[in-house]
Amino acid sequence: MKLDEKVIRCFSQLRSPEMQPLTEYLKGVKAETLEKLSQVGDVEQVYRLQGKVGAIRELLELVETSEDVIAKMKSNRKIGNF
Repeated sequence: MKLDEKVIRCFSQLRSPEMQPLTEYLKGVKAETLEKLSQVGDVEQVYRLQGKVGAIRELLELVETSEDVIAKMKSNRKIGNF
C-alpha cells in the first residue's frame, strides 16, 4: 500500500509531546517482544513475534522519518511542476 501525504502527516503528529506516551509504549512493547523472542523455542511463535516486532519497528520508523518524507514529497512536486 502506498503512503500519501495525509497518512504521513498523521505519523508526523505522533511526534508531538502529547503523543509521546504512545510512542514510548510502542517502544516498550517492541522491547518486551524482542525479549520474548529470545526465550521461545517454538518456530511458529518465533515467526509471530518476528512479525510483531517488524510491524512495530515499521510504525516507529514512519513516525521518526515522517518530516523527511513530507519534505521529499514536496520537493518532488516542485520538480514535477517545471
